[in-house]
Amino acid sequence: DLSIADKPTLAVGETESALDETIRNTDIPEFLQVHFGSRKRLSAEELTDEAEWIQRQAFSGVQYQDISPTEMTRKISILLKFLHQETLDVPFIATYRREYIAPQLIGDMTFPRGGDQESDGARRRNGDLPEEEHPTKWVIPTHAASVDWKRRDADWSRLWTVIEWDKKYVQLEAQRAKLLAVVEEARKLGISEELLEDAADQIESCGTSVELSDWDAYLRHCMAKMEANAENAAEQSGKKQRKPGRRDRFFALYRAGIYALASQIGLSAEQLATSLRGIARIAPENPAEKPADLFLNWSRDHPDFGGEVDSSLPLHEQARFEDRKLSLLFESARFMAFTELATHPAIRKHVREQVGRKFIVSTIPTEKGKFEVGDFHPLRPYVCVNDVDLEKLERTHYFLLMQSAEESGLTKIEFRISHSRDFAAAGQPTNERQDKLDRLQDLLMDFFDLYKSPESTLLAEEWNAQRDEVVVAAAEKIMEEIKAEVRQELLESSQAILRNRAVQTADLRFDVGAVSLGNETSGKPPRTVAFTVVEEGDEDDTVDVTQTTKIHGVKISSAWVDGDSEVLDVRDMPGQWLMRRKMDPVQESSAQTIAEIVTSARPQVFVVGVGSGGRSGIRLKEDLSLILADLLVRD
Repeated sequence: DLSIADKPTLAVGETESALDETIRNTDIPEFLQVHFGSRKRLSAEELTDEAEWIQRQAFSGVQYQDISPTEMTRKISILLKFLHQETLDVPFIATYRREYIAPQLIGDMTFPRGGDQESDGARRRNGDLPEEEHPTKWVIPTHAASVDWKRRDADWSRLWTVIEWDKKYVQLEAQRAKLLAVVEEARKLGISEELLEDAADQIESCGTSVELSDWDAYLRHCMAKMEANAENAAEQSGKKQRKPGRRDRFFALYRAGIYALASQIGLSAEQLATSLRGIARIAPENPAEKPADLFLNWSRDHPDFGGEVDSSLPLHEQARFEDRKLSLLFESARFMAFTELATHPAIRKHVREQVGRKFIVSTIPTEKGKFEVGDFHPLRPYVCVNDVDLEKLERTHYFLLMQSAEESGLTKIEFRISHSRDFAAAGQPTNERQDKLDRLQDLLMDFFDLYKSPESTLLAEEWNAQRDEVVVAAAEKIMEEIKAEVRQELLESSQAILRNRAVQTADLRFDVGAVSLGNETSGKPPRTVAFTVVEEGDEDDTVDVTQTTKIHGVKISSAWVDGDSEVLDVRDMPGQWLMRRKMDPVQESSAQTIAEIVTSARPQVFVVGVGSGGRSGIRLKEDLSLILADLLVRD
């Protein structure tokens, strides 16, 4: 996209800018001018680095396991060269340079047909998602002619995928450059040179925006502590303080001196990160005092924390006040300790790697959803979904529909950790909170174990009890943020899949040529054949309304309308064949009758009305598509 500096500003009444004139006069496709904006062209070595990054990020999933990563990287590098150095746009490359990038980046186009109504109905009752089908499969009737509709060398979607990731690569590099500037800001504040050198090395090797965001938050967290130290020093020396830049809870507790107390609980974030990286195993040292004694002594030395007890109160009220004050002190110190752990990029990366894609996604209907969503609601399959694996869901566009249902207030999307171990069967508590904690501890066993002391003394057990609460809170905080990241990634992948499917349809339309509906020059409406399903007796005034026997007879009415909106013919035909079993084929005589109507009317548009036929109308729409597909293939 154009950068902010490149975007033109128009005065009132103007219809074009100087940029429009520049685009017209430049001998480069407009798409590429807009795509690159003021971005500098990359060298061959830089294009290779970008190609390797795009392969890892976009083409390393399960669906690409049969493609050599090396060969895919080479083809992406060739495509980037066509775009960056030769300034060729995608249609030109796909048409005249396809032999250089096929078959890895241009392949067969496949439209999955999806499941039938009966199987989808069973899956819906079980809370499963329907089988995948192409969201635009009925745009062209031949999509329904077979289980999978294919067209050779017609899928350009991977080319557009590379284009999208090319944009993301630019954004990633810009984010990296800004973050390296933050490192220099931190150096001016006096942060440890060793820490900053490690940060710069890690920033250079980060491959995702999420990892860079982790380092950005961590550096700013360290800078805030340095600023807090400076403010405390200024306050003690009586100097005029500048206006504080941060007022969150951690900052307030840090200025109150509780950070030194929190550091007594266990390992620092840097020490735990060292252990998790495998550089060295660092065990926490247990203070000489019990936790309660250490915190009580600190509280007595800092009477300002939590306020002073009113000596006029009864002794039991004074004791209760001191207990609440001590409890608040414990909670504040644990809060600072787990915030430190949850902010460190290496710890976050470790948790992220351990969790991976081990999520299951469910939707739980709300009260509104239970009341409003019936069997024929378009979002019905996505309102109540039971435990779909993330890796399965991210290969479809269904999450967009699940989110649409959530935004409509019909359901609530939940992400949970997936694990092969059945905790309830293993005798573990089955309440939701404990089950969540068990799964988290089982998945992050080393994270929990490394933070605690391996000693078996009573003193170590008391301190480990505090460390347990700290490490659990840190893991839960990181997990909630990872869930938000996974949700965003799932949303983007669903959008990309739907966009690629639309691209496939557009490419196919480009390939087969335009389809005209009606006479564009005369403005006349298209020739139309309309079908409606009617149950026998619906239009008979002599029917005894008191009869209790249901009439199962079904008929199909059709009407032909020409370009002058005149009805040329109306026909009725028996519709009992719509009541057949799902797997049975359409009767040959019925298919022949439909084919005769189509041949005689030569319609440009078909309309199917459900009428009073209910499911029979839906069946007619499906059968009509199949009959038309066969007719197109045959004639």
